[in-house]
Amino acid sequence: MFIDFIGDVNLPKILIICPIGFEKNIFDNLVDNLKQIYSFCIINLEYEDGKISYKGAFNNAIKIENLLSEKNMTEFKILFSLSLSGMTAIKLYANNKIKFDYCILDSTPMLDLGLIKEKFITSVFLKERANSNSYANEYKDILKTALGDNVDIFLNMVDKFDEISLKYIIQDTIRFNFPKIQEVRQEKLYIRYGENDFSKKSIKYIKSHYNKSKIYIKKGMTHLQEFLEHNDKYIDFIKKIINITD
Repeated sequence: MFIDFIGDVNLPKILIICPIGFEKNIFDNLVDNLKQIYSFCIINLEYEDGKISYKGAFNNAIKIENLLSEKNMTEFKILFSLSLSGMTAIKLYANNKIKFDYCILDSTPMLDLGLIKEKFITSVFLKERANSNSYANEYKDILKTALGDNVDIFLNMVDKFDEISLKYIIQDTIRFNFPKIQEVRQEKLYIRYGENDFSKKSIKYIKSHYNKSKIYIKKGMTHLQEFLEHNDKYIDFIKKIINITD
């Protein structure tokens, strides 16, 4: 886990958890637009001893809490994360040991498909690793019932992670353990999905756990497309949230 600080530490802070598989430079435009009034703390979860690693959303959240507490950084204006790393963000937001005024997530899969589907998908993906990317094709139709048309997004992760990391990712994605969040704090939880994003299936489960949260669906967009290809509009959205009270 790496942590980078940008800007004047005396300014209000924004904590960003970088999405797995991306570098921090995808946030350059956001930082440039807000660096005069906010400082940034950017965390990259995925590398440990030079290798790609994922230890689970709960464990990641605890590690971030300890890291920030050691540096006496316990209050932030916004917690912002994308895709798989958003699961760590929601755990961090729920724990409430580090204070955040707002939490913004994008394209974060938070499904609750049950233990049987989790075990089946884990088994298929682990055998996929052992069989040189040929095994899962036999089960694509079944996998699509759980993961939608973007099974390949998951299959592309198979070779990038060790077995333990892959198990954690599937567990968090397929059978997410939703932490309790007080209703008053749910109202400051903003979650965005593309209309054609496989993660959009998460909305059903989010509404049952966080019915006071604010959910946005962006027409015609796929996974992370809005943030990556329409960054200025996305930054306007973040500014609008900040300006609710500022």
